[in-house]
Amino acid sequence: EMFPFDQVFPPGTTQETVFQDVCKDVIVDAVDHGRSATILAFGCSGTGKTFAITGGAKRFSDRGLIPRSMSVLFEEIAERQVANPSRVFDVSVRFFELYKDQVIDLLAEKRVKINVKETGDGAELSGLVEATVQSEGDAYHVLFQGDGKRHFERLPLNPETSRAHTFFEVDIVDVPTQTKACISFV
Repeated sequence: EMFPFDQVFPPGTTQETVFQDVCKDVIVDAVDHGRSATILAFGCSGTGKTFAITGGAKRFSDRGLIPRSMSVLFEEIAERQVANPSRVFDVSVRFFELYKDQVIDLLAEKRVKINVKETGDGAELSGLVEATVQSEGDAYHVLFQGDGKRHFERLPLNPETSRAHTFFEVDIVDVPTQTKACISFV
């Protein structure tokens, strides 16, 4: 399958601009229509993938796509619930990494390797912790909890690089209709 090439963001592009162009509509579509999506940061070591996805720790304006998406997600849910109080959403999060051919649950109390089972539809990860989040603050807590358990290594060109591929998955269920969307940040 061919995928279209959308754009490259030039140096100096703000995190807010990247969020508005990449994620905002994805979050709204997940809430309104149950559309799933994957936000994938791709590039060489040291090119800013982690910064784009999770953001910087020094300035609020440096928040990445996940924190901004969680803010908008809970704002959108609140708006829908004001308009229709019977509309209820369940939101849950999984956070794991692929490190040296092992899947590691970043939300488990102890570092746990997850079994990968081959299915007719691909692979299934069994035993991942799925954290229910009811607010933006809950989602941030889960993100920070898992982020602190990631694998990092020192490399000559990047002293704080992760040698793992990280997956932050958000399930959004419109309870009355049982419409489900999954937004994956990789």
